[in-house]
Amino acid sequence: INAKELEACKAAGVTDIQEVKIGYDGIVFATDSSNPDVAYEPADLYKALAAEVVVDGKLVANPYKKWSEVNKDLPDAEIAAYIPGEKHGTREVFDEKMLAAGCKATGALDVIKAAVADEKEQHAKCIAVRKDGLAVDIDGDYTETLARIAANKTGLGVFGLSFYENNADKLK
Repeated sequence: INAKELEACKAAGVTDIQEVKIGYDGIVFATDSSNPDVAYEPADLYKALAAEVVVDGKLVANPYKKWSEVNKDLPDAEIAAYIPGEKHGTREVFDEKMLAAGCKATGALDVIKAAVADEKEQHAKCIAVRKDGLAVDIDGDYTETLARIAANKTGLGVFGLSFYENNADKLK
């Protein structure tokens, strides 16, 4: 339960709330099994997938087209990322742990704070994903993401851990 949901409970008169963990999962970034190993950092993913990034101290529409433009140690391949749609639970983790963290790590959050006073708007700008076709929201299940990677061997997919484990023969 997040803070907003906790407040909604309190507002509705529900005050005795107990958290019970019933399982664990993880978020996995995977490509076709034939690709070399790559170590993506939140800053790399933010710079590759954010709608806006900081260039020369200014927030601009994301100009990066290749992973190597984001970080010289990443593959010299066009950015292609298949991420869970906005209503998917894995997307919430992706937004918070990767995009928001990358926004902060790259210094973009400071630039956004200087331009936007409202904290919710700041956060929304940090986790906004580019809409030019290089980052694709997958509203279906993970099998669609798997199919996209099969069609684009250099594409990067975001999965839940259990799905990855069941398809580890196809993914890395």
